[in-house]
Amino acid sequence: MVRYFALNSDPAQPYGLMRMLIDNEAKTLITQSWSSSDGWRDSEYLARLMFTGDPRLDEITEQHARELFPDAFG
Repeated sequence: MVRYFALNSDPAQPYGLMRMLIDNEAKTLITQSWSSSDGWRDSEYLARLMFTGDPRLDEITEQHARELFPDAFG
């Protein structure tokens, strides 16, 4: 299962895209951040934002993530 998150106080123009990859069978959880220069990279940043309840973090659908950050899916 993959869950996507956008980071910003303005959801119409988020500046960060992150995802959580959950493998229930293997009991693993991977969090990643995306950047146009590095692509998807493992990152603990999403976990820290979720743990602190950062109000700038919104869970978004994959479709919305593709619309906002098309390069992340190219």
